[in-house]
Amino acid sequence: PKVVVRPSFPGAAQVEVPPTKLKSQDGKIGLHVELELPAGYKINPQAPLRYLVESREGKGPLDRKSLGKLVTLDKPAAAFDIELPTTAVTGNEKLKVSLGYYYCQEGAEGVCKVGSVVWSMPLFVTPEASATTAPLSFKVE
Repeated sequence: PKVVVRPSFPGAAQVEVPPTKLKSQDGKIGLHVELELPAGYKINPQAPLRYLVESREGKGPLDRKSLGKLVTLDKPAAAFDIELPTTAVTGNEKLKVSLGYYYCQEGAEGVCKVGSVVWSMPLFVTPEASATTAPLSFKVE
C-alpha cells in the first residue's frame, strides 16, 4: 500500500477567519492569499512556496479531488490566487489552508527566513453571496 505523508507546517501561525459566504461562479470559488511582509523583505523566488487546502467536512460543495494536495507555486509571490472547483452551488465547508513560504531581506542575500501560516475558515457556498473570492491575509512580524 502507498503511504501518503501529510505535510506538516510546524510552528505555523494560526489565523481564524470569520465565517465567509461565497458564490460559485463558472463552477469554482476563489481564495486570494496575501502576505504582508516586514519592510525591506521580499518572497524568495528561488525557494518553494507551497500550500495545502483541506476541509474538515467529509462532504461539501467543493470538489474533493481538488482538496488535500500539496501545491507548489511556479512563481513564488507574496500575493496569489487559488481556484477551487465546486460540485454544488450551495453547502458548507470548514476550510483549512496551510501555507509555507521563504522570505529574504532585500539587498542582504543570505538573510532569509522561513514562515508558515494556517487559516481556518467556515465557508458557506450560496447563490445569495455577492463575492466569488475570499481574502486570506497575514501580516508577517
